[in-house]
Amino acid sequence: MIVIPVSRRPDWRNPPIVTLLLILVNILVFFGLQHGDDARVRKAYDHYANSILIETELPRYVRHLEDAGDAGRAAVAGEALSRKQWYPVLRMMENDDAFMKQLRDGKITRPGDENHSAWRRQRDEFERLLHKTIIGRFA
Repeated sequence: MIVIPVSRRPDWRNPPIVTLLLILVNILVFFGLQHGDDARVRKAYDHYANSILIETELPRYVRHLEDAGDAGRAAVAGEALSRKQWYPVLRMMENDDAFMKQLRDGKITRPGDENHSAWRRQRDEFERLLHKTIIGRFA
């Protein structure tokens, strides 16, 4: 239940203009600026699914969890990967700020690693596709 502390009924002869403008701006942002974001996000994840990023990043993320002593999450992520369910593991990885910082800084996949240049190119493309969304740019 939402409780709005209104001491009197709104008087539409003298409407709350600022409040109405804020509501209008929020509606425009929600329906206008974010229109098409779902398709852009799908395109980014389709790129991820069809790249070497799954085989390169996600097993290293599971190893990172194990090394950090987070055996529970490592087991869940490893089990999901064994069932070819990479999306939940990717979401978990993207929300792990410490790991993502290391990944972006080149501390997880190093220049001497096999397929590093392909990984770097595909990772950059994935990031570029995600940053085409309103959430990717501003959230």
